[in-house]
Amino acid sequence: MGHYGNEIADLLAKRGTKKGLPEGEALVLEAPRKEDEGIKDAHDIPAPYSLLTLTIREGVEKWWTDRWHAEEKGGKEIYRQTKYFFQRPDKEKSRTIMNHSKHEVGTMIQFITGHCYMKRHQALVDREEAPDKIKCRWCKQYEETPFHTIWNCDALYQSSVEFFGEQEGDPNEKGFSISWGALKLKKFTQLPRIASMLTPDLDEVT
Repeated sequence: MGHYGNEIADLLAKRGTKKGLPEGEALVLEAPRKEDEGIKDAHDIPAPYSLLTLTIREGVEKWWTDRWHAEEKGGKEIYRQTKYFFQRPDKEKSRTIMNHSKHEVGTMIQFITGHCYMKRHQALVDREEAPDKIKCRWCKQYEETPFHTIWNCDALYQSSVEFFGEQEGDPNEKGFSISWGALKLKKFTQLPRIASMLTPDLDEVT
């Protein structure tokens, strides 16, 4: 027999690998009893820090995923523009974005979320509803959005294919997402035509 505390820690660690913490249960584990597992005395001891960390992380990820797939009242989808790039929460892709400079991260996030200086978003900000105010400045056909520049802009087609390849699928289907990577997205947003769409029109700034 070793030290009492070490023996309890070993046994609880083994238990922890076999079952997680039941939802709603307090983060306190009961030490094994002598008659059950050969250890004298019985105490309620705090759960190990690793279990606390794991429980919190799993709870946050569940909340994140549930919120991501939630809908507004009336069945309207939320985060629509971002979901073209993130079908579900993706920590790996998020990390690859965050590994860039502050300016690059800001530009990519603006592009992914659609909260940028492209005409469609600016029309929403300015409460402009005229169709000619939101048409793409390059192809003159569709609403100017980040998604449009990759998906169906004839004027930017070659650049889109060069960085993202031929896109497939139906944007109207649930679960649709664009094929992309952070490095290629960064380079795409640095193209002169795209960069100009992500820069405010100084003539309109008051």
